[in-house]
Amino acid sequence: MKLTNVLAAAALATGLAFSATPAMASPPPSPCPQLTPDPSSLAGACNLIVTFNADGSITTTGPGGNYDGTEDALIGVVNLSGATLTGFAISGNDIFGFDNDGVDTFLTGVSNAQDSTGYGGPMSYFTITDVNNGYVNFIGDGLGNGQSTYFSLEESINLDAPPVFGAPEPATMTLLGAAFLGLAGLRRRRRG
Repeated sequence: MKLTNVLAAAALATGLAFSATPAMASPPPSPCPQLTPDPSSLAGACNLIVTFNADGSITTTGPGGNYDGTEDALIGVVNLSGATLTGFAISGNDIFGFDNDGVDTFLTGVSNAQDSTGYGGPMSYFTITDVNNGYVNFIGDGLGNGQSTYFSLEESINLDAPPVFGAPEPATMTLLGAAFLGLAGLRRRRRG
């Protein structure tokens, strides 16, 4: 089954809008690095770019294929949602069956401290449920609106669930906590 068909089926199953063509007149520049000296090689571009759009839709573009000559996929992520993206769920056949040829082995200085797999690129790390299911997480505060990054996986992916956008900032949580304390105080006062 082609990767775009698998992504479309996953998006429909979760209620996400999906388009196999870019939502804008021209696709954004590739967030993926050049992995080979040959610019015509698939290894020089994302095998798939996943764009999170402001209207809640997810757009995927890319030639498909792999970057290592066998199965590994280089996945670019572009966040145009208007919010900070902290992660999203993915699944596929053996996508987390890492065999030590992730994108970090092709480039120097791109790994991050939270990724122990060698597949995370500069901003991504994984929460792995099993070899077929897990989450892509972004370090720090997440992938801000207008930002892009990349990571690699074994095999093709499905997008399983809506993306997770940033948690409320601490001031909002403090205000919410104060409101709950105030309500509790009023309730206690009425009983007394």
